[in-house]
Amino acid sequence: MPASCPRGPATPTHDLLFTIRPVWWHLAWLVALVALVSVLAFARHGGRRTVAVFGVVALVAAGAGIAQTRPVSRAGAARLASLVAEPERHQSCLDAGRVSVCAYRGYGAYARVMIAEVAPVMAATPEAVGPVVHRQVFDGTLANLGPEVARALGGRGVGARDALPLGFRLGVSARTAARMTTAFAAVGLPVRPRAGDLPTVVAGQARGVVALWLAARGLSLGEAGTLASPPAPDPHSSETGEPPSAQDRGMAWPDSCDLGASPVAWAPEDLTAARAVLALPEAAVRRVLHARWAYLSDASTTTDDLLAALGLAPIGPVTPVTAEPMPCTY
Repeated sequence: MPASCPRGPATPTHDLLFTIRPVWWHLAWLVALVALVSVLAFARHGGRRTVAVFGVVALVAAGAGIAQTRPVSRAGAARLASLVAEPERHQSCLDAGRVSVCAYRGYGAYARVMIAEVAPVMAATPEAVGPVVHRQVFDGTLANLGPEVARALGGRGVGARDALPLGFRLGVSARTAARMTTAFAAVGLPVRPRAGDLPTVVAGQARGVVALWLAARGLSLGEAGTLASPPAPDPHSSETGEPPSAQDRGMAWPDSCDLGASPVAWAPEDLTAARAVLALPEAAVRRVLHARWAYLSDASTTTDDLLAALGLAPIGPVTPVTAEPMPCTY
């Protein structure tokens, strides 16, 4: 099986919001270095002008280098620690009924995109469900923020553990993950993986299929079908000689490499059932879900129970799925 992906974002760096020093100092230093190399290339022509230019550029490079390596001030470290541990103090929220998206100041466009994604998901649930709050949180490794920030944190970690975590990307995977975690929260499924990046297995459980149906609200039928389908096999995985596991064939999490480990794992038959449910008229499915919500979102209710309630043929026994870290396919 391919190596599992680390939990959290695939990139090793965090968003520039959490940069200790203004990124412009680093850019100035890079530009000055390029300028120094250019001046040296023309130095063979000599002349006082070349020497003067070299001196000015060298001073700029030295100043930018000092600015980006000087110790972090106590106030700067405290501000950054607050951004990490107390995100709610630095954010504003957009509400849509029983779901909210809270983003850092300056990320209003991000919040508007995300609220448009998750609003139809929550709107499809009964009025008694919710509220659900999504919140942007620090997206990197705390140790990379430096010792000054570590002291200012005083042992505190990333805040807002009571909210659904959001990152800073607006790609398709990130938007789909926001939809799916909203649906997970609505039906009582975990929104984070367990210790060791292990998912909660929902093979053969109706609530796993209900979550996929909810997550697809507002999408076209084609987009919904893709959401409830496993990813295409990785052509390079054939080198291992191992066939895809039941979990691989049932995986419907957007992108384990980009977003980290999935909170849940489906069986392949659950995805087949989900696509059959997605093909039904939305109003008909909503009517059944609202009338029997407690039953259909209960962990003991099977996928076949859901299909019977909707007048669909049963899928029968599901393939056993073992909880293991979701594989990264690239």
